[in-house]
Amino acid sequence: GKDGIEKYYEQYLRGRYGERRDLVNAAGRIIRKMGERKPRPGYNLYLTLDLDLQKRCEKILKDYVDSLSIVSKEKLAGCIILMNNKNGEILAMASYPGFDPNIFSGGISEKDYKALIERTDYPLLHRCIAGAYPAASTFKLITASAALEEGLCTRYSPFYCSGKYKVGNQYFNCFVKTGH
Repeated sequence: GKDGIEKYYEQYLRGRYGERRDLVNAAGRIIRKMGERKPRPGYNLYLTLDLDLQKRCEKILKDYVDSLSIVSKEKLAGCIILMNNKNGEILAMASYPGFDPNIFSGGISEKDYKALIERTDYPLLHRCIAGAYPAASTFKLITASAALEEGLCTRYSPFYCSGKYKVGNQYFNCFVKTGH
């Protein structure tokens, strides 16, 4: 494996080739067996991904990011991770934009690989495991919960985003620069 879970567990998944060493004469006939090592299969790895849930997350993410890209006029990206909070099982892990990993199974042409790595939306970057993001969006849950609990807003309160927010002399930009 070159990336992700396959790379992490490669040493366990790979197994070991077998080998046999023989002493042969000039005609190629075996004179004596010198040694043998049996092949050993790699270990199995069972994931907790739910295929139907994975496909739904990929579609939802693609549709959502594409719709935001139309509004913002920028190429956007995103990821979704669904985890069972009781035991840590990963149920779905979607990254967009992405690519079909099956293109590598039969060998990819140099032209197709070059086109893939030169894309400005970085489809080879699996944003769930390789992306680095500020915690702002996850912190919105805490801020919204506190505002609701303190009665500063209701679940129906509207909020306007101008695309930036000023704190002191510093402006902080929204991911949709035009606002929403």
